[in-house]
Amino acid sequence: MLRAKAVVSLAAIRSGLTGLRPDKTALIAVSGGRDSVALLHWLVSQGWNKLRVLHLNHGLRGRSSDADEKFVQNLAAKLALHCDVRKVDVAQLAQRKKLSVETAGRDARRSFFAAMARKHRCQFLFTAHHADDQAETVLHRLCRGASLRGASGMRGAAETIPGLITVRPLLQVTRAGIDDYVTGHRLRFRDDASNNSPAHTRNRVRHEVLPLMNDVFRRDVRPLLVRFAEHAERDDACLNSLALDFSTRHRLEPPDGSLRITTALRRQSPAILCRIIHQWLAGRKIPNVGNHEIESALLMLRDESPVKMNLPGGAHLCCDGRRLWVQSATVPTKSRAPRPRPSRQRK
Repeated sequence: MLRAKAVVSLAAIRSGLTGLRPDKTALIAVSGGRDSVALLHWLVSQGWNKLRVLHLNHGLRGRSSDADEKFVQNLAAKLALHCDVRKVDVAQLAQRKKLSVETAGRDARRSFFAAMARKHRCQFLFTAHHADDQAETVLHRLCRGASLRGASGMRGAAETIPGLITVRPLLQVTRAGIDDYVTGHRLRFRDDASNNSPAHTRNRVRHEVLPLMNDVFRRDVRPLLVRFAEHAERDDACLNSLALDFSTRHRLEPPDGSLRITTALRRQSPAILCRIIHQWLAGRKIPNVGNHEIESALLMLRDESPVKMNLPGGAHLCCDGRRLWVQSATVPTKSRAPRPRPSRQRK
């Protein structure tokens, strides 16, 4: 099951990424667990012999973490692959930055992967996320109020780190399929006991929430969540395309970087409007734009909110009735932002 679905998935991914080839260097994240070991073994069997194995030792399980590191190094050597390892005290990092251990670990991995991409001049990183991971991600995001984009879950290929595209060829493969592959090829791997800890929300979704949903609905809901993610990704892509086309045709973004407020814009569906605003703010390099910022901007368009509001990163969104513009944290010059027009009053 892994072999057939992964072949189709990777072929589809490669059709849109001309630089992703077996004869080119690519990175692969390997924890030592069954999923990443199976992916590594499968890719090598498919002729990907220029992979660079990356392993981050989180230092959370003492000698077990060190044993994971040694296992991955030996596995890479056995496959005649280069291996890069970094050890980070994630618990200390979480305490210092006042983050959860999960978030600190994710940040440490992102930093490590980005550094290795720069060092080895690699554009692609393989990870072993699979269909069960996708179902858990979708459910987790929905319960946190995700938009259609967030509900689409993980993409087969996406730039998750600036300059680095994460490739996930196993997103159509179930955990059971991976287990069968590991058993069939007698692959050795490392078990991480923390994957069963109820201290992590993701683990509770996996071991408590999804089994309960399966019981309530008397069926395995994971394939349904994965299918929903596929449909959400398709529909979101369509709406984003329509938003970009509308913005381009109506020339909503003049050279000064503002967003023109036109009658045609105000008449657009909220589904298109919010994407036009999101795309425009993304072009202004505003980080972490969420539902609050988008909804507030929509109120500005309807003359129902103040003419100035805070944006992430210390910037401000300004409106004079004719256009929106971003005022940076520093005092803007006349060439960088239009002058506000006192054309209306608030009651």
